[in-house]
Amino acid sequence: MINVAVYHLAGQTDLNEVRSLLDKMQQSYPHQVVEIDVTGSTELQARVGERLPVLECGPYHLRWPFTEQDLTVMLSAASQRREYLEQAGDKNFQGRVERGTRISGLDRVVLWLSRHYMLLFNLALFLFVGFAFLAPVLEKAGHTGPANVIY
Repeated sequence: MINVAVYHLAGQTDLNEVRSLLDKMQQSYPHQVVEIDVTGSTELQARVGERLPVLECGPYHLRWPFTEQDLTVMLSAASQRREYLEQAGDKNFQGRVERGTRISGLDRVVLWLSRHYMLLFNLALFLFVGFAFLAPVLEKAGHTGPANVIY
């Protein structure tokens, strides 16, 4: 199955036409549509240009306005390219496909950090403030060794 990225602006009326064209092509060229809203990103807007929506499928791009025939040609070319690379046994292509389906250790660490960053921040803040108060308390209680370690 091939992936089709649709770059668009939020609330764009042409997007419904693009969706219907892509839905029509689903039977003949199975694909997965990924919609990307470029409204909040100036970098993405600069990359895709002003004429939106833009379709991207592998190395192939289509800018609006395009016809059903243009879309058929793009999906056909992308599908044939994928089949050719699979049959040819291209190592780079196989590596990219495998990398896209596998979750690495770094991915897991980043996901965990993104879900628990506030816990880590609060823990660090608690330790920083807590040790600032703990050192004088330990000194006053007569535990100069641990207090000196904190100081």
